[in-house]
Amino acid sequence: GREAFVRVMAMQALDSTTATLALAISLYGAGLSTYLAISSRRDARRRLKAGLSINVLADTAEPRTVFMLSAANSGQRVVKIKSAVIRFPDGTQFVPLEPNLGRFLPCELQEGKTLDIPIAIEIVVQALHEYGFKGRVSLRADFRDVLDRQYVSKPFRGKVEAWTRLAESG
Repeated sequence: GREAFVRVMAMQALDSTTATLALAISLYGAGLSTYLAISSRRDARRRLKAGLSINVLADTAEPRTVFMLSAANSGQRVVKIKSAVIRFPDGTQFVPLEPNLGRFLPCELQEGKTLDIPIAIEIVVQALHEYGFKGRVSLRADFRDVLDRQYVSKPFRGKVEAWTRLAESG
């Protein structure tokens, strides 16, 4: 009697422990598979890092100062870029009408590759003056792909007057 009762109680405790362990393992497996699915989907999406800087190019006899719009494809898929603009502080999208722009866009940017588009500093400074900007301003590079996704850089800050002096000296 008593021995059989203890054996039954031990079997029930073992069944309860086994059920708890099985539940824990199944929850762990479900969590792991969900994480892997999300991780693989994130890795497969298009990722483009936009940037804006000032560079000096020495590709001609006379070095020239330019605003450089950069797009780096850090994703696992090709990104087809259709447009690039400089966004002014008020949100205005400045599209530089340079003859060279057509040789850069549209562009199929492969995985791990970077696109650099130089825009003469004089052109940007002239537009900033025409729009009435003075003092410290923040500009951004803004790229769009053929799926109309937008990729915007962090703000590039500087003084319009300092850029004007750079444009005049170059």
